[in-house]
Amino acid sequence: MEKSPQDSIIDMNLRIPFSTILVVLLTLLCVNMIQAIASLFFPLFFGILIAVSLNPIVMWLETRRIPKWISILFVTLALGIFFIAFIVIMAPRIYQQAAGFVENLPALRDQALALLPEKFPAKKYIEHSLNDDKMFLKVDNLQQVFNAGHALLGGIGETLLVFVFAIYLLSDGKSAIRWFNAFFTPSTQKKLDETRLELSKIVSAYIFGQVITSAMSFIFAFVTLSILKVPNALLLATLAGVFDILPVLGFFFSAIPACLFALNVSPETALIVLGLYLIYHGFENYLIVPWVYGNRLRVSGIVVFFTLLASGLIAGVEGAIAVLPIIASYPVIERIWLNKYVSEKAVKVHAKITKSKT
Repeated sequence: MEKSPQDSIIDMNLRIPFSTILVVLLTLLCVNMIQAIASLFFPLFFGILIAVSLNPIVMWLETRRIPKWISILFVTLALGIFFIAFIVIMAPRIYQQAAGFVENLPALRDQALALLPEKFPAKKYIEHSLNDDKMFLKVDNLQQVFNAGHALLGGIGETLLVFVFAIYLLSDGKSAIRWFNAFFTPSTQKKLDETRLELSKIVSAYIFGQVITSAMSFIFAFVTLSILKVPNALLLATLAGVFDILPVLGFFFSAIPACLFALNVSPETALIVLGLYLIYHGFENYLIVPWVYGNRLRVSGIVVFFTLLASGLIAGVEGAIAVLPIIASYPVIERIWLNKYVSEKAVKVHAKITKSKT
């Protein structure tokens, strides 16, 4: 008696080896584990950046015959005091101004729409889009307030986790590096050590340089907006300092809100704010950044722009921030690890272009 096609399918299903089922289950388990720990990637990455940046301070204190544990304790206390001071002093004022910003959004929307010419082709579409009340938060909406509080607590928790990773790496980072290097041959270990030393210089330059440029952006915005009596100057200055981390895109994220708030004073004030932001942006790009970073972190602007867009779409703002030191590290990776695969001429040309930007 011949087997029907249905019987053949049943037999085929029954003949699936147990090892295949086990592999599928293990693969699904690994995927779930990766998804579970993926949220730790950015805190760990930023913890590494902070640890590498603070390590020169710890080493400098050690050269002054201060024990390592005291040096790390000093750095930890300094970070803790800074974090607590920000939460206690700055956070309440920023929250108050942010709440005022949320309440004023409808008025800002009306002012922005009033500036559009009547014959502007997309005016009706813009009006229809901005008239959707769902676009605007409401301070008296308990669900939105709860979501905002949850996001704030999550941000504080992630920040603390970053500091924990950074302090741990400062105290036990060398042991972890030796443990990791033991898996490789002596020649590979030499390359890893060389890469680590070169990248530490780049990361330190990036962190310290970014702290300086962000602080200067904050001071510029706060002083400018305060003099012009623009509302919520502290909030807008904080945005300027934070978004200064993002080249090109950060300017728009900080300048647009500042101009919208300046409309509360007058249209002329909004134009003055825009002009001053443009002047400072050019001053920062062509004078401050080359002076702060020197020849340690110079990357093509077009490469940075498109990489920021790609990483932002894939991993959000955190990805856009994290990708910058990775971009700047490419010449080191190319010179140490890819010299066999990239022509010597290409390596020299890339190095020459990078130096010519300084």
